[in-house]
Amino acid sequence: LTVKTTNNSGSAITLTNASNEFTNVDLRARNLADNANIAAAISYTDVTGFNVNTIGTLSTVNLTANGALSDSGAITGTTLTTSSVGGTILDFGHALTGFNATNTTSGNIQLVNSTNALTVSGIAQPSTGTVTITNNGGNLTFSSALNNSYALVASSSGSVIFSGALGGTTPLTSVNATGTTGVQLNGGGITTTGTQSYTGAATLGAATTLTTTNNNITFSSTVNGAQTLTLAAGSGVVSFGGAIGTTTAPTVFNSTGGGNVSFGGTVGDSTHRLTSVTLAGSATVNGGAFTSGAQTFNAVTLSGASTFDSSASTVNIGGAVTGGGF
Repeated sequence: LTVKTTNNSGSAITLTNASNEFTNVDLRARNLADNANIAAAISYTDVTGFNVNTIGTLSTVNLTANGALSDSGAITGTTLTTSSVGGTILDFGHALTGFNATNTTSGNIQLVNSTNALTVSGIAQPSTGTVTITNNGGNLTFSSALNNSYALVASSSGSVIFSGALGGTTPLTSVNATGTTGVQLNGGGITTTGTQSYTGAATLGAATTLTTTNNNITFSSTVNGAQTLTLAAGSGVVSFGGAIGTTTAPTVFNSTGGGNVSFGGTVGDSTHRLTSVTLAGSATVNGGAFTSGAQTFNAVTLSGASTFDSSASTVNIGGAVTGGGF
């Protein structure tokens, strides 16, 4: 199916009859000279699944399939809204500013965006599968809460920004976020049954609690932000690849699980002090910790020369201290 409008003032393409049935669609809203897209909404509904050859507009795109959605060409528009039965795989490389996807029954949701910062305003995915969003055009923002037991993989050539809680009602299976310029945790909490991984410098924009069901939490780089950070990984291991709070110190750092917490750098420094640090499990420390209030550790293994410094309270180490010889 190929449909093209040519009208400088904009002409919507609306093909929403539930009996439509085409294997491939090419839908474009163009100007009168047919040399540029114009602002005209495009909507298409199909009784089965279909493949997108090309879609072009400067407005919204709405695609509904009673089957799987796929692509072999680019979608250009503002916000893309999809509804599929059996998966949405749109990995050609698109030019969008917004995405909202609903998938039912089975399958995965996948989107690759190549141009523009992208805001994901909603994802509805069954309790299986994986949602993979890749934005190569700048920041990738998740503006709302996400729930249900699927795996979330998010990557961006800018920052990955979580503005809503993840797994607050129904835990996600896992979260893997990679941002070239960082990962911003602004939504308050992320809860998964499996692992959580944050690649890139992390910034806390709100009091943050990260929870897993006895699974690991991994930060590849630094963590900063004047907020409370609570880690509840059960018997899982929590790992930090860089320093915590040496630019903007978190207030309270609290790990409630019995698993080891491994610090790749200092926790604060003499000019950037946390309010307090409390760990229920063991710790591997490289550089020490700097607070204005109390520090509470259990067993400590030193992987580098370390200073434990509280400017106005006590440092309590309740277990053995091992390591040294640096």
